[in-house]
Amino acid sequence: MPNNIITIGNKLRVARASKGLSQDYVASKLGLSQQQYRRFENEDQNQITWGRLEQIAKILETDLDVILSIDKIPIFNSDIKDCHQVGNLSATYQNIDFEKERLSYQKYIDDLKDEVTFYQQLLEKAILKKQDDNSPELQ
Repeated sequence: MPNNIITIGNKLRVARASKGLSQDYVASKLGLSQQQYRRFENEDQNQITWGRLEQIAKILETDLDVILSIDKIPIFNSDIKDCHQVGNLSATYQNIDFEKERLSYQKYIDDLKDEVTFYQQLLEKAILKKQDDNSPELQ
């Protein structure tokens, strides 16, 4: 398997680890042993049902599409310029502090909202000035 492919098993491991949960915890919620659950996170895993994936997503309190798109998540605050340099994407994503990433994105969104507000106010001032310039003067 090429080093730049992240498998379903690795995606599950990254999602679980990002929530700070143990394999034992997720396994118990699924009614499985830790050893049984560990097989789901095996890097060669490709034998998991859609229903089981949905159960795991529910336990992790996340959407299944988030888990399945883990290898597509941009790294906002990372010094890693090219994930392929690392040699294994799963190692790259396992080292992400997802809460820190979420907060970084939230700050970026808030900054963009402030910028939009600034430009809206600037536009409103320009419109008012234009209206004042075009209004007939009282004599």
